[in-house]
Amino acid sequence: MYRVFTFVFIAIIISCQPSIAFAISFQLKQIMSGALNNNPQAQDALAKAYYDGKELPKDYTKAALWYGKAASRGYGPAQIALGDMYYQGLGIPQNYTKAALWYAKASNQDNIEGINKLAKMYCDGLGIPQNYIKAVQYFSKAAQKNDPLAQFNLGMMYLQGQGVPKDITKAINWHEQAAKQNFNPSELTLAQIYQNKQNGVLNYTKSINWYEKAIRDGNIEALYQLGLLYEEQRYLIQDSGKSVALFEKAALQNYAKAQYHLGLLYYTGQQVTKNIPLAISWFEKAAKQGLAVAQYDMGMIYAKGEGKPKNLQQAKYWLYKSCEKKFINACNAYKILNQNK
Repeated sequence: MYRVFTFVFIAIIISCQPSIAFAISFQLKQIMSGALNNNPQAQDALAKAYYDGKELPKDYTKAALWYGKAASRGYGPAQIALGDMYYQGLGIPQNYTKAALWYAKASNQDNIEGINKLAKMYCDGLGIPQNYIKAVQYFSKAAQKNDPLAQFNLGMMYLQGQGVPKDITKAINWHEQAAKQNFNPSELTLAQIYQNKQNGVLNYTKSINWYEKAIRDGNIEALYQLGLLYEEQRYLIQDSGKSVALFEKAALQNYAKAQYHLGLLYYTGQQVTKNIPLAISWFEKAAKQGLAVAQYDMGMIYAKGEGKPKNLQQAKYWLYKSCEKKFINACNAYKILNQNK
């Protein structure tokens, strides 16, 4: 991959659109020259320039063309990029089979990203027959190279018993290896494993420790989940108001589920002093972020005039939004409001 340098730009207009002028840097001119001389790294860099649309007009078709040239010469990053374009249908018709083919070519070069993406294709059965056993084989290959994403996915395969017999011990082992590299999803998963009685390794202390590590590493969901743990087990764990504080921290970082949950607490007066206006404020914040249950509650609040002046237009608006997300109660309520015109 070409490093980014700062060059004096030469004012050369390369777009047919008169309103947009692109200047070619000395570095980009070198990349173009290399691409025309069949240098795969240069071809990959030129494709990326067309893909990004920063130094050249954005053109997915040309990006796919140049990625294809580099990929055909065995350049792993280009093989993955071309696979991605086939997967998404950018610049070329969507084709999962061809996406899997290019991921496989990159995988054959021990490219970690290619291995992971091919494994995921086997998991999903896209472009190739679904095969959890092969997915495990590929995830294992990357996991043994200490790739945290592969370690996470392999841990999930053992946790769910897909492609391998369900094995909590092995699941924990792989997630711990990923977590040692501060891989947030594994930290969160470990917390949930130790929280779930059905896994046979119930340990609230370990669960809390993993949630706290995930929080230190910036996982907002962990704030919410730890809050739920303290709330649900407050008779077994010393809570001292920790759950509400955690919900507030997550809510203030715009985590919709925490905003909604905090709204419920203020609406019902559980663990906090009942405060309907504040509850509705949190419901509305969550609703505006697209949380279906919060949108439903806002619809019903306006429909009944509870805590807000009755407003059927607003009620229908929020119920319709929630119904779009297949929230059945909202669909039924919206239908009733329209029948009672």
